[in-house]
Amino acid sequence: MTVRLATLVLLLALAAATSLWLQRELDRRGTPLISPPPPVTETGDAFPPGGRSNIVAPVIHWHETGLPPLEIVSERGWVAREGDEIRLLGRVTIDRPATHPDGALHLVTRDLRLFPQEQQASTEAHVVATTPTYRVEGVGMEMDMKAQRIVVLSQVEGEHVP
Repeated sequence: MTVRLATLVLLLALAAATSLWLQRELDRRGTPLISPPPPVTETGDAFPPGGRSNIVAPVIHWHETGLPPLEIVSERGWVAREGDEIRLLGRVTIDRPATHPDGALHLVTRDLRLFPQEQQASTEAHVVATTPTYRVEGVGMEMDMKAQRIVVLSQVEGEHVP
């Protein structure tokens, strides 16, 4: 056996042994070896009093019973430690699939406040909502996911295509 072949066999055996050890360690612990970073605690009026966890490029699939999920995507954000508030910061898009009973919807805004337990969201930023038959834009929005209702608050302009 050549030195090169012996080295390759040794490296493969070492990789297999390491893999087996990691699997046994995971099974023994019941939790991943790598834990998520701890929440970042901030102070000041702009942040929730209990602290927060920062998130990068979040994608949320909002499931409602019996309906296809909404997909909510943003550049970055944070989640309150209690999980009762999510702030999606930067550009935010909300997409409702065409298979939804109300049809497809594409909504673009910024800096969305999402309250999962209340199933509500809001923003003070510019909003553009587009479907195959209409386009509405304005400033500020309140969204009630239980009632499946979106209200654009001011400077509203729209176009309907029958």
